[in-house]
Amino acid sequence: MKNNRDDKRIKVLIINPPRFNGQNVHRDERCADILPGEVSPFYEGAVLAQYLREKHDVIADVLDANGLNLDFSEVDSWIKVRQTYDYVVIKAADETLFQDIKVGQIAKKYNLTTFLWEPILSPALPERVLYEVNKDGAAIDYLILCEAEVTFGDFLLYGDDAQGLAFIRDGKFVINRRAENKRLADLDSLPIPSFQDLPVDNYQAWFGEKPWMNLFTSRGCIGTCSYCLIGGSTVSRGYGHCIRLQSPERIFQEVKLLISKFGVKHITFWDNCFALNRDRVVKFCNLVIDSGLRFNWSCMSRADLIDEELVILMKKAGLTRIGFGVESGSQKILDSIPKKVTVQQNMDAIKMCHRHKLWVWIFLIIGLPEENWSTIKDTIDFVKKSKPDYLFSGCAMPFPGTVYYDQCVENGLFDGDIFSAITQGAIATGARSLSRSKYLSEADIKRAEFLIHRAFLFSSFKVIISKIKENKNKLSIAYLWSKFKFFFSN
Repeated sequence: MKNNRDDKRIKVLIINPPRFNGQNVHRDERCADILPGEVSPFYEGAVLAQYLREKHDVIADVLDANGLNLDFSEVDSWIKVRQTYDYVVIKAADETLFQDIKVGQIAKKYNLTTFLWEPILSPALPERVLYEVNKDGAAIDYLILCEAEVTFGDFLLYGDDAQGLAFIRDGKFVINRRAENKRLADLDSLPIPSFQDLPVDNYQAWFGEKPWMNLFTSRGCIGTCSYCLIGGSTVSRGYGHCIRLQSPERIFQEVKLLISKFGVKHITFWDNCFALNRDRVVKFCNLVIDSGLRFNWSCMSRADLIDEELVILMKKAGLTRIGFGVESGSQKILDSIPKKVTVQQNMDAIKMCHRHKLWVWIFLIIGLPEENWSTIKDTIDFVKKSKPDYLFSGCAMPFPGTVYYDQCVENGLFDGDIFSAITQGAIATGARSLSRSKYLSEADIKRAEFLIHRAFLFSSFKVIISKIKENKNKLSIAYLWSKFKFFFSN
């Protein structure tokens, strides 16, 4: 492997690319988001960097261009000054892909080997991704298809024979699918992330708290939702149903460090479902309570995995906000996914959390194959009755590799090139619909999203205003204003 320096140690740059048209991008394993006022942590970069340092004795730098609000010229200057890098690992999102790969083009100016990390289209369409990102000139040498710690670590040991890589060699496409034993078995074996590499003071949650940090304390999901690239995927990405959990002791260690040394005010556990293991949550909460550590935190959960006793304990330990992937207010839709949760369970969970003064946000997906005006009405009724504090919605996106994508192809629910639609439409053009249901057109689905947001505004307006007054939270005002802008622009 290439190394032109005297010290003989491999040097790696791990980079989160600049913002998209000046807007912060949350590059997530599930999708990319742009939220008003948010500056998202580059937690995964700090994890990978410290892993490579301790496990492979490399020199690893982290550049969070998004968090630092650097533009591409500043990224160019950073790399130019430090041309001693051997490899550049680029965290990317499908929806911002063709902007993100500009980092690779910059790296190629200095003859550096580049890796593309995390686009969720990569495992399903690796050859297409490699062709597209390099069609306007060299940008990316390798795709990391699975867990970066293992895959890139194996590359350092075995080069092109490493499992979990895709690349072009001598004009031919090569893919090394990961063997089942090539994933991290024990998440506690990961070193404490190098938070000192991150601009922690810059990170701000969409609900206003700062400094803020996202933590991932598990990998995998018990769900089998047809639209999801984790639970409902026909292509293995290293996560899937292979569920691994950090211990409560390890979680507490990381939390304590962030609060005591870095002054973090709020932590979001960004796991697919933080309450996946009840005993783990109970032990973590008791560790926090017994220590006297005081901080605010939030998490996502499934409605069927929490109960009143657990909610009371979590709040005592500092929980202030909780999110649920409700997806729909129609049982017909939930059964068709299949979500394996009921509308009533979702309703009961939201109301229970409200009784204990927790802020609740919900996620909705609009336009799944069985969606019709009757199921839309069910969702509108659900929003009116549950009165969530925040509502995030998205039109169903048929990612290749999911069961939902196969359903769209089988039923003719998508026209055109899905790769182009995702990479050049979702965020770049503000498109909110990439497919249709069996019974609703794309225009119908956009109209349905408008009606759902209108129901949210009218049913939750008084609640939101009261919370803004209570917390004097400028970002809550910004959030509310964004909903009104959505309302009046449609």
